[in-house]
Amino acid sequence: MKKIVKKIKLLLGIMLLTVLTASAQNADKIIGKWKDTDHLEKQLEMYKQDNKYFGKSINDKSKPSKNGTLVFKDLVRNEKTRTYQGVLINPDNNNEYKIGIELVGENDFKFKVGKFIFFKTFNFKRMN
Repeated sequence: MKKIVKKIKLLLGIMLLTVLTASAQNADKIIGKWKDTDHLEKQLEMYKQDNKYFGKSINDKSKPSKNGTLVFKDLVRNEKTRTYQGVLINPDNNNEYKIGIELVGENDFKFKVGKFIFFKTFNFKRMN
């Protein structure tokens, strides 16, 4: 009986470790370089630091002074909603907005920004 209990505990431990590893790998799928599908000159790089995700602008030929500017901060993966919750920083005026980024497949993400009853959706595609 003790051997069976030990085997069950070992099996449960392996299953828990597998779930936690898969969850961490899913969260990291946002890491990489992305471009705005409506404004191809607007590109950003998403990275991870201290278990949070951040995004900075890169290769913005229309506004080179904005390159390296932080656009997303403190993004945390919410496994229940499968979104990244955090803050968008408007690089033009430094206004901050709470947002949720949703991955759409492996190579696309979208988020909405709203004020009052008006919303705008932004779509990004992974760069090769």
